[in-house]
Amino acid sequence: MPLTRRDLVPSALGASEQAEDRRRIGRRTLLAVVPAALAAAAAAWAGGPKVSVIRILLLHNRVFIAVSINGGAPLRFALDTGDSVRASIDPRLAETLGLKFSGASTVSGIVGTDVHGYYTVHDLSIGGGVLRQEGVQLEATHIGDIDGFLPAHLLQTQDADLDFTRGELRLYWSGEADHAGYTPILYERGPGNHQVIAPCRLDDQPLRLQVDTGAPSAITLMSNYVRDHNLWSAFPHYLDTTSSGVAGSTRARVVRMQSFQIGATRFQEPIVRLLDPEHARSETPNADGLVGLDLLRRFDLSFQAFPRPTLWMRKNAALAEPFRMDRSGLVLGQTRDGVCEIRLVAPDSAGRAAGLQPGDRLPTINTVGLRRGLEWLLTDGPGTEVDLEIERHGARQPVRLVLADRV
Repeated sequence: MPLTRRDLVPSALGASEQAEDRRRIGRRTLLAVVPAALAAAAAAWAGGPKVSVIRILLLHNRVFIAVSINGGAPLRFALDTGDSVRASIDPRLAETLGLKFSGASTVSGIVGTDVHGYYTVHDLSIGGGVLRQEGVQLEATHIGDIDGFLPAHLLQTQDADLDFTRGELRLYWSGEADHAGYTPILYERGPGNHQVIAPCRLDDQPLRLQVDTGAPSAITLMSNYVRDHNLWSAFPHYLDTTSSGVAGSTRARVVRMQSFQIGATRFQEPIVRLLDPEHARSETPNADGLVGLDLLRRFDLSFQAFPRPTLWMRKNAALAEPFRMDRSGLVLGQTRDGVCEIRLVAPDSAGRAAGLQPGDRLPTINTVGLRRGLEWLLTDGPGTEVDLEIERHGARQPVRLVLADRV
């Protein structure tokens, strides 16, 4: 049975702004939380069932798992295979929960390094108690509206299925998963021996991409790769945006390329995010880029740890869905009274065609959560109709927005 919003955030269905604010957070962690929890779980399951199941929720290109801290209410942690063994929590949530600040360390991300603090957790329960660990340190990181992140090690110590069709994460304590109907890809292990780096082809050029469920976009190319292949100025049509990571943010451009292939599956005209080549590093990155959840969610995934690291992929019902990108041309913000406001309307965009203007208010969109939901809706496929109620000069009026590709 798939996880629901009510399982993860019980108060969100009647959401007050205070409840919404409490849930905004970050990513990654310091000590080998998950490895210890997995070892304990494996020992506990010895002689018992060979498979344990954790329910997942796929929402806004994130994979959420219920996590409880020190016996508290369920929180929404996202599964992040872009990190190796660390888990994380938003510092505001950590303070709200009364967690003990334990120190600081240096972390690396897509745009460099930063110093993050970490907090001590006496008891961490994952998936309703399927995995449990005492004496954990969670790294304090700020990213988006998420309570925290769980790392790649969750999928790499034993065979594991990430089944979007059934809404399940399955961990196999002995034996192997059933790979009938799946296609195999032999992959490399990244630093820490747990990141998955898969061979792919972009516009028929080979490259190595890290399989990153913590990245909501489909394909992201690292600054070094963009610089070395002169891609930043190679596209006449692009969207300027930003990309955020654990160590900060960088400029990015969204472009449409000709083709992308992973395993035996080929996609035409994929949406690709280019990171600013000005942030290229002196050292060689572990991979040329990331393949994120907007592409990965189109497959049910199975991770085989032994004897050879293999990623198994099976197409699911999301395969033919359009890639997500902003198709409105709107930049939204929040006023002091909490109401969503249009800050910018791009030329030649769906928003401009609908007659929307900067300063228009959306009075029914009056929490951060509702604004995030609208921003997600505005990335739907071309031709999607979005009905809005705006307020201009004190008068309300309906507006119909017809989404359209911008690249």
